[in-house]
Amino acid sequence: MQDHHHSLLRLLNASDVREQTRAVFKSLIEHCEDEERLCSFVLESVRDRVSESLQSEIVRRRSCGSPAFPLPKELRVILESEALNDEARRWMADFLLYRAK
Repeated sequence: MQDHHHSLLRLLNASDVREQTRAVFKSLIEHCEDEERLCSFVLESVRDRVSESLQSEIVRRRSCGSPAFPLPKELRVILESEALNDEARRWMADFLLYRAK
């Protein structure tokens, strides 16, 4: 079994992750009954977003006549950070909508 909690914390420590994002997920983890399940869910969502972004980048490179590979390793780190930041915004929007009811 993977340690999803540790993997999410590692991602949260990336330099491109916003402080707000860190606060959102650390608070969620702190108040969650099943931390491992929450972390697994968030990581899966981030993985899906990164995969879509990488596919788009490959298509873009091919359409420009550039080789599709190799993609810089830094690109994946940036995409993961962006996906995590987007995921935090989505969770916050859901919480705000819930509180507004």
